[in-house]
Amino acid sequence: MALRVGIIGSCVSRLAFRSDFIPENKPFFDVIQYQFHTSLISIFSKPVKYDYSKFRGKDDEYAKEHLVSELEKDGLNNLVASNPDILIIDFYPDVHFGIAYIQDSIITNKCWRYKKIEAFNELSVSSTLEPTISFEEYFKIWKKNLANFMEFMKTYLPNTKVIITGARFAKLQNLDGEIRSLDSKFDLSLRNKVWEKFDSYAIAKYNLDYLDLRYGYIATKEHTHGLDPLHFEKKYYEDFIVKLFNNVFNKKIKHVDQLACFSSSRLISELSSTKKAKEVPSWNLLNAINIWNHNRNTLFNISDEEISINVNGEVKPVYNQLHSLPIEIGGRNNSYFKYKLSFDVFIRNLEKLEDDAIFLVRAHKSKFTLWHKDAILSKVLRAEELGLEGGKWEHVELIILSKDRFLRMGPYLAQNGNVKWKNIVFECLSSE
Repeated sequence: MALRVGIIGSCVSRLAFRSDFIPENKPFFDVIQYQFHTSLISIFSKPVKYDYSKFRGKDDEYAKEHLVSELEKDGLNNLVASNPDILIIDFYPDVHFGIAYIQDSIITNKCWRYKKIEAFNELSVSSTLEPTISFEEYFKIWKKNLANFMEFMKTYLPNTKVIITGARFAKLQNLDGEIRSLDSKFDLSLRNKVWEKFDSYAIAKYNLDYLDLRYGYIATKEHTHGLDPLHFEKKYYEDFIVKLFNNVFNKKIKHVDQLACFSSSRLISELSSTKKAKEVPSWNLLNAINIWNHNRNTLFNISDEEISINVNGEVKPVYNQLHSLPIEIGGRNNSYFKYKLSFDVFIRNLEKLEDDAIFLVRAHKSKFTLWHKDAILSKVLRAEELGLEGGKWEHVELIILSKDRFLRMGPYLAQNGNVKWKNIVFECLSSE
């Protein structure tokens, strides 16, 4: 039993949770959702239309996956689906990358990384904005989006504890035991000043908890990912876990070795007993941000209230499927996650519903797979198996246990029929 952790930011917040960095953390913390190098401004921007077929090929899968998230704006949906106990944020993506204006939207400015992706090269980047160059202009936009984000957390994830990672770019490196200045093409002092302003504003404005890791850490070329101003010696990652543990469990340990003295199940049980959970509204996929946005030429009618389809006269199956965006549900470790899917369905005439199928759920390892042949798990929900009668609104519930990374779901009609769906709710129950 471990606390579910979500992360928005960079390696300064993520690497301490890896087993090859600080294995002592594993009984207490389980990273279930990670949005890598994503600006807060990008998260709340509009989705960008793109040609899905132009993401084919296996070159730079990591960059392609990151770009798709930037274009589809799926981060908030993934966050709500994973329902973390703790959300750790660092503002490195805003400080270091800034934003790029693309089509009529905004993405994190990692455009240099996407140059080899055909789908990106067909899009139009009009301009960029960096806080190290135009701080006041950037800060104004950033503050507005931070406010939107905190309101989102208050509404949909009120029981999630938000913690800010206060890291800074190292200006010194350990070179074979000798401490030397770290050369960089960037003005690290300026970047640290911008980072300080972001952190100070967020924790003061919203009374957020803070892991103060600003001083005393040195970069090293012995780091798993090589020399970088944010690739620190092991002490940084040890201190990170110690500070996080003390913050969450209200303890005063001084070193990661002391974690072995505590029972994770007992601590988490005690934490749960003292924490009064706030009521959370159901996460209705009909209202989820952009979740059906990529479906084209569909026969489904989609509104904020319901989805409907009416097909007659087909003499063979046509397989009308409404795919959600891939919802990230796990797959970053060996934990199984239990989810509940529920919805209300109205079948106009059960006898005219050919093939009996009404809903489809598929689990995938990759964000770029869509069809049945690529799925690890594929489940078709059928009216007869569910005991549905038709002619009225009926409620359906399904428990899903999976450790696969992505889940796609949606209404499904194989041939003829007149069906409506509403209140499509997806929620995380637990990790095992």
